[in-house]
Amino acid sequence: LWLGTADYGGSSAVKDLAGLLQGKGLPELKHLGLQNADFQDEIVAALCTAPIVKQLESLDVSMGVLTSDGANAMVAHADHFAHLKSINVDESWIDDAGQDALRQAFGDRIHIGSQNEDDEYRYVAVGE
Repeated sequence: LWLGTADYGGSSAVKDLAGLLQGKGLPELKHLGLQNADFQDEIVAALCTAPIVKQLESLDVSMGVLTSDGANAMVAHADHFAHLKSINVDESWIDDAGQDALRQAFGDRIHIGSQNEDDEYRYVAVGE
């Protein structure tokens, strides 16, 4: 799911993902992409305890405003994500220390890709 931003008509929030995060009606889901959101840190925080994660093989939280706060939450809950074969955080806003922490926690299973510079205005990868 590419969730977008209110600046371009996006109107979702973490509460809208509650059923999905519980895994309701999705017993065969193996890959989950919750991407391109300006509330990416909140999504990752919810994923840190979400039941759906236990059935996944891969997780994609790329292209949004995921910062080192979100990365550190993942690291703090690394055991919840330990079984995943792949985690994608490409095109986010994670600083060098956050990237290092992710690499240490997840090794070659984390795809960090390119990260945006930390400045005043953070934005999703695809807005228009």
